Amino acid sequence: WRVKARKIIWNGEKKTVRFENANFEFFGFPLAYLPAFEIADPTVKRKSGFLIPGIVYKSDLGIGVKVPYYFALSPTYDLTVTGTGYTKQGFLGEAEWRQRFNNGEYSLKIAGIHQQDPDAFIDSGIRNVDSGAAGDPNKFRGMMGTKGQFAINERWNFGWDVLLQSDKNFSRTYAIDGYSETVHQSSVYLTGLNDRNYFDIRAMRFQVQENTLASDPSARSGQQPWVLPSLDYAYIPDMAVAGGQLSINVNARVISRDSLDESFTEAYNSSTPTLRVPGIAGQNGRMTAEAEWKRTFTTDGGLQLTPLLALRGDASYLNADSASLAAINEMAANPLIATTADMKSSLARYMATLGLEMRWPVLFSMANSSHIVEPMAQVFVRPNEQYVGGLAVPNEDAQSFVFDATTLFERDKFSGYDRMEGGTRANVGFRYSGAYGNGWS
Repeated sequence: WRVKARKIIWNGEKKTVRFENANFEFFGFPLAYLPAFEIADPTVKRKSGFLIPGIVYKSDLGIGVKVPYYFALSPTYDLTVTGTGYTKQGFLGEAEWRQRFNNGEYSLKIAGIHQQDPDAFIDSGIRNVDSGAAGDPNKFRGMMGTKGQFAINERWNFGWDVLLQSDKNFSRTYAIDGYSETVHQSSVYLTGLNDRNYFDIRAMRFQVQENTLASDPSARSGQQPWVLPSLDYAYIPDMAVAGGQLSINVNARVISRDSLDESFTEAYNSSTPTLRVPGIAGQNGRMTAEAEWKRTFTTDGGLQLTPLLALRGDASYLNADSASLAAINEMAANPLIATTADMKSSLARYMATLGLEMRWPVLFSMANSSHIVEPMAQVFVRPNEQYVGGLAVPNEDAQSFVFDATTLFERDKFSGYDRMEGGTRANVGFRYSGAYGNGWS
């Protein structure tokens, strides 16, 4: 594409380029006639002015024309104001402030609209969040979002990503840039990294942007928990311990949920028995600490033997509401589950591990490539997992059992800490890596 004009004026003082009687051409074909327009010259990095407008369309919003204006206020901060006029819903106003510092940056975005026709969102006679409930139309809608990241020093970082809105679906409905995900994770965090040591603490809230009213049984937003907080700590001493490596890992989390999350034998039919309770209403917390020692011995033939010792301890508590306790009892009595409910208000458990890993890496070198084939085998001896029966332990973060090539040689293949694999078992497989002369690996 190109812009072709009868007259082009380059103003060296104002650092602008003005086009008069111009045509916008694509592969030599004129697509639009532009009587006159002005842009910053190539030497200007930032300049106040209108940005490229856009046209958007959604059936319940109508056709919208978006016009952004950029204010280059300073080399370190700026402001972008955007107005969008929708044929059905009226004027949407947006503003975004961005500022940079020597050690970080942050942004603040606000948006709002007074909807002219909330009933346009009604689908097949069913009201939703965008339209509002009967007798309470959703007219005034808005949001405020902010993101930031700062380096406190070379080891510590602090940041946040927070979304506040008038209802749970505004940012998604109006496609607010940076905040329109189906699930937005709001969080505030502090992270430290030093050599082989790691620390992270954060508060999180998973915000499901959905159009279903809170009274709808399929609504998921109220079932999402507050995580206040989640903590991870990993420590590896610089010095060897008994000739091997000692590592310590700590994980802790406190979860608070307003609404019970349960599913039934028949989907969304609460008259059928409870089948699963993915999340209880109330508060529960857990702290996990694990110490691991391992040392690798290499034989003359290249066989690597790594004995391993590990000890893990958990402590947890539970404060569930009466509806959650009733759902757990109903789930236990479901013929498809058939167990005994034995929820614990507090408990402690442990897991000891004795393991041996054997690896035999073999290198094959060729003229234009090299290959490493590494047969591997592991044996882990553990007691059985405690409190696995009776639905005693809330399972918030380990509801998935991940078994693939990346987790084959992991001691625990659950997605989180609330569950752990017990018993004696062996893992057998091999790894392959190759490097080729053409750069592929």
